[in-house]
Amino acid sequence: MKTYLTVISLLVTLTVFCQNSSCKDFKTGKFKYSNPKYAAWTISRTDSVQVEINSKTGTEITSQVEWKSDCNLKLTCKSVSKNNMKHAIGHVFEIYIYETFNDGYKCISKSNDIQLEDLELEMIKIK
Repeated sequence: MKTYLTVISLLVTLTVFCQNSSCKDFKTGKFKYSNPKYAAWTISRTDSVQVEINSKTGTEITSQVEWKSDCNLKLTCKSVSKNNMKHAIGHVFEIYIYETFNDGYKCISKSNDIQLEDLELEMIKIK
């Protein structure tokens, strides 16, 4: 019985520690949205730059990344490849990561004058 409890305790501990990710794990990398509505978009992020590419339309958005804390980043749109989206240049998007898991995170993109309401998103890390 004692061995059984020890094995169970060890498995639970390993499971908990293996599943925990922190916001730091997602500061850089390549991501996709879990929502099929945004399936054509791929995001590549370094410490200082984020590039979003839509594989269907060819739209490319480049933003400056500024981490305010481990779970909060500010994206400032620097360039957009499509003329009909040029109005986004210079606008700031605040992203708050509120839950992490092994291969991704959930976040809220706060509203601003371009995005009229908060967006709740789930991102999957693909690299």
